Amino acid sequence: VSTQSTGIYKVTCVMEERPEFAGRDVPSLISKFYDTSEISCFSYDRRFNKKGGKTKDDDFANTWLEKTKFYTVHPLPGKLRLAEIAHQEIVSKNRNYNIL
Repeated sequence: VSTQSTGIYKVTCVMEERPEFAGRDVPSLISKFYDTSEISCFSYDRRFNKKGGKTKDDDFANTWLEKTKFYTVHPLPGKLRLAEIAHQEIVSKNRNYNIL
């Protein structure tokens, strides 16, 4: 049985080097356009409490941050409002010192 779920998360665009601009002096208007167009890599940060920490009663000391990268099948923005995820990877799990 195949199951599918929908999730809505705030993601951050991950800017990647564009090979066609390598070694060239690109006007700022063009580079600003590509900062928000044809993007297929995004990251998402998730806070979680790590079980069995040094101080079992202190939630702040046991809070960690998991960073995940998502790669979409087609670059965004696109014609569709949905984006199919082609691949995802957990980049890091770090102790979160900047919880506000």
